Amino acid sequence: NAWNLHMTLCQNAKAFKSKSVIMQFLVQLLALITTLIAITISSFGVGYTPGSGAADPVGSYNPVLLRYGKLSPQVTDIVTFTLNKVLIFLPIFTALVTMGASKTRFRDKWSVCISAASQLTFEIYKFRILLVALIFEISQNFKRFRPKFCRKSRRKFFDEYIRQFVI
Repeated sequence: NAWNLHMTLCQNAKAFKSKSVIMQFLVQLLALITTLIAITISSFGVGYTPGSGAADPVGSYNPVLLRYGKLSPQVTDIVTFTLNKVLIFLPIFTALVTMGASKTRFRDKWSVCISAASQLTFEIYKFRILLVALIFEISQNFKRFRPKFCRKSRRKFFDEYIRQFVI
């Protein structure tokens, strides 16, 4: 049944649209978190302060968390180590989620289902309109040919009118 197919396509389109919105939100959220963590770590540094002249030509380990966060050196080392690992693995995880979102192509599936449902609706109503016009035309001309209708002439009559509306 054409209407059952139409309803199936609409339900699938609804499911694909919700999945595509969720995946897009997840990708954008992960990209935002990754960027914020990268900016935070690069702004505060990982604890290295460049050398300040002849007294300290190499630089020193002076983490911002230790200076301003009032944290002990052990906790500062743990937080710095954790943030560095997160900074390494979060972009990889974000790339994997983005790859999964692009491979599943929920947005493309949604657009195909919606356009197919719309085209199917168009074809159903086009068929109905042509059928009504064909029935009206046949009913008008049928009275003229009724006495001499045999099997061959009836077939020819219907073929002629169907070709006129279909082609």
